[in-house]
Amino acid sequence: MKRPVWIASATILEVHDGDTIKAVLDLGFRISYTTFIRVAGVNAPELPTAQGYASQHYLRTLLKPGDVVTCRSKRLDKYGRSVCYITRADGSDVGAMILSTGHGLSVNDMLQPAPYNLPDDLAELPEYGKAETT
Repeated sequence: MKRPVWIASATILEVHDGDTIKAVLDLGFRISYTTFIRVAGVNAPELPTAQGYASQHYLRTLLKPGDVVTCRSKRLDKYGRSVCYITRADGSDVGAMILSTGHGLSVNDMLQPAPYNLPDDLAELPEYGKAETT
């Protein structure tokens, strides 16, 4: 049996990490639902690694609080997050953008030893420079 797919607009509240956002889904009839949404097909490096912060920073450049996107459901993950394909207002696919820039791996490619294409050091990102030591 095929799973039902729902499509809803969502307003971005925050970017949690490189592949997860918090958003308010508009379910219609003045009903909304605030939830964490995982970008379908993408696995970004984990926080608090340098690569994780770089991925989070990139996703923050794509999705700003208040942006309205379209979410097409795929399933719920083991943490209860909605796994969705996310499309920006300009029609661009967020997951495809993450993958094409090397800020995440395709879930299908995770069995391959493909490295993330990200800086190894936070100092390469001005927003996340290392703290000075005295």
